[in-house]
Amino acid sequence: MNVIYRIYQITDIEPNMFMSDKIIICQDTMICNNAEEFKEAIKLTFGDDIKFKHTKGMKKGDIFCSIISYNCNNAEEYIRVDDFVCDNCGKKFKTNKHSLISFRDGYSLERICKPLFDEKAKELENYHYCCNRCKAEHEEKLIEEFTNYAKENNWLSEFWVDRYNTFSNKDCYGYIYMISKKSTGEFYVGQTNAIPMFRWVQHLKTERFKIENITDYVFEIIEKVKYQKDINDREAYWINKKYNENPNLSLNIIIPKQKQPDLFDLIGEKNV
Repeated sequence: MNVIYRIYQITDIEPNMFMSDKIIICQDTMICNNAEEFKEAIKLTFGDDIKFKHTKGMKKGDIFCSIISYNCNNAEEYIRVDDFVCDNCGKKFKTNKHSLISFRDGYSLERICKPLFDEKAKELENYHYCCNRCKAEHEEKLIEEFTNYAKENNWLSEFWVDRYNTFSNKDCYGYIYMISKKSTGEFYVGQTNAIPMFRWVQHLKTERFKIENITDYVFEIIEKVKYQKDINDREAYWINKKYNENPNLSLNIIIPKQKQPDLFDLIGEKNV
């Protein structure tokens, strides 16, 4: 078999081992009969201490071997090393395009100031770094740049709500909600651990609740759920409760099995 491999050396250690900086000191192909034969050949060249994966506890100066592929048809694509310049420190370095550290935090910048993000999108795609430390430092500079631009141009008055910056308040994990149609009495029960309004907007993008008919709908929170472990059971309770009251009006396609009765029902009180 033809093994494509790469030998790395640890150059710096971050608190998270997966953020350790490393450089390529060798990459090549080797023809051998099996994986054990390949490992023995690598040990003869680089020493018995070489690891065959990036493991916990590695320290600066350690080397490890990464197997890129067995019998790969496009070996040249993995072996070729190109010249790059770090967009943070200006250092010139060589690496393979599959190991190149690139800018990855465009989403955060878009949230800060979308107009500037749209303007610089192509530029951001071409940012490359010699190490993870430079990547983190440059991303901090970009966040500061985008924040200052947003302040100067009064863009901070807009707040973009999406799945990644929604949250529940400290008093509960999530919510059980119900959407009702005033014209027909039909209803839908669901759960969310995001801002309820965000979940409501998601429903308005569906065929079941067309935004054109928004004045016909009522969106309401029917219970706050304190703990994550309880939210599925509480959703099942409310779906069953509302379905049993008006089975022909429920828009829930699946009626989940209720694991246990509600305490308030047992004592004859309403759960709100």
